Amino acid sequence: MTLEELERDSGLSFDALVMDIEGGEAEVIDENPAWFDRLKFLLVEFTPTAIGAHGVSRLREKLVAHGLSHIDTMMATEVWVR
Repeated sequence: MTLEELERDSGLSFDALVMDIEGGEAEVIDENPAWFDRLKFLLVEFTPTAIGAHGVSRLREKLVAHGLSHIDTMMATEVWVR
C-alpha cells in the first residue's frame, strides 16, 4: 500500500512518519518525494547492513533536499523535522 492509498483509505492527511522497515526506507523515501516535501516529523531507523553506508548518506541528502533537518540520533534511529 502506498502512502497516498493509506491516506485515501483512512481519510487522514499524515504529517509524521515512524519508519523501521529493515532496509525498505530507501524505497519509501525514493518513491514518495511529494510526501516528504510536506512531512513535518520523521523518526527513521536506517539499516546500513541492508542499504549500505553510501545508501544511508544518499537518503540523508534527500531528506535535507526535502527541507528536513536532522535533530537527534540514538543508535541507528534518527529524528528529522521541518
